Order: sequence, then C-alpha cells, then structure tokens
Amino acid sequence: MPELHVISESFPDDPALDLAVSQALLERVAADELPETLRLARSGPMVAFAKRDAVAPAYGAAVRAAREAGFEPVLRMAGGRAAVFHEGTLVTAHAVPDPDPQSGIHERFRAEAGLVARALRRLGLDARVGEVPGEYCPGRYSVNAGGERKLAGFGQRLVKRGAHTGAVVVCTGADRVREVLLPVYEA
Repeated sequence: MPELHVISESFPDDPALDLAVSQALLERVAADELPETLRLARSGPMVAFAKRDAVAPAYGAAVRAAREAGFEPVLRMAGGRAAVFHEGTLVTAHAVPDPDPQSGIHERFRAEAGLVARALRRLGLDARVGEVPGEYCPGRYSVNAGGERKLAGFGQRLVKRGAHTGAVVVCTGADRVREVLLPVYEA
C-alpha cells in the first residue's frame, strides 16, 4: 500500500498562503519529492474565484462584493465558479502522483466524493453523491444531504505527473455561504 502523508496545518488568517500551500504540495507530489498527500485544513473567510470568473467583465464588482461581505477574494486552483470558504468549512486537498492525470479525472472525483459521503454518513447524515437542482457551483460529484442541500463541492487541478482534488465541506454557516454568494454571483 502506498504511503499517505497527512497534513492538518492551515493558515486561516492568510487565504492566499493557504491556497499556495496546497499548490506547493501538488507540485512536490508531482515531482516525486513527497508521497501522496492529504491536507485537511480550516479556512478563513474567502471567496475563491475560478479563472473563468477572473476574465469576466464584472469580476471587479464581484471582488468588491466579496470584500464588502468580509471575505478575501483569491483565485482557486481548480473548479468551475466562485466557491466560499469560512471558519465553518473543512477544506480537503488531496495530491496524488499520476503519470497520466487526464485519464483519471472522473475516477478521482468519484473516489473523493464517495469518501466524503461515507464519512458524513458515519456521522449520521443522509449524504449522497449528485448534483442538487439549483446548487451553486454545480457538479455531478457534489455531496448533498438527502438530495436536497449541497454539503460539499469538488474541483480538480492537473499538472504534469500529478493531480489535486480539492473539496470544501460546509459544516456550519451555510447562511454565510449564501449571503456572500448572492451578491458575488449577481455581479
């Protein structure tokens, strides 16, 4: 069985540094300087914008909306649209070496979503994998509560010889996610 390196250090007061740590772990795992690494972290308040958000005409207005709500805007490593992180969310960052990372995209999504859903079921939740109609940052591998409410979303970043699958699990404070995302998405 391959070695799994687990890290729980986080930098909630510096969202940019927190994201940079996950990026650095991916690069080191891909370069074979570290074994497969799982990072579990507690985040500070941030809105992690996707690259396609950053090129949208109203990106500046969305950044202002995030800041006005008390959330630091950053660029996320992967994913489709802006995601919200705060003190009530758990961040997972799983970096794996892979000589052909493109071929395993869906399998990694399935595995990570399944792992999060199983963990939440062990805590007594009716956790399921699948998109909930109307969810923010929709994805077929989202984890939801009873098919009604999104609990976790996933994104992936590929580099030469490595892949990173990240998740944000909303443990508490779902109302804070909505409060900041409404004006951000509106912009």
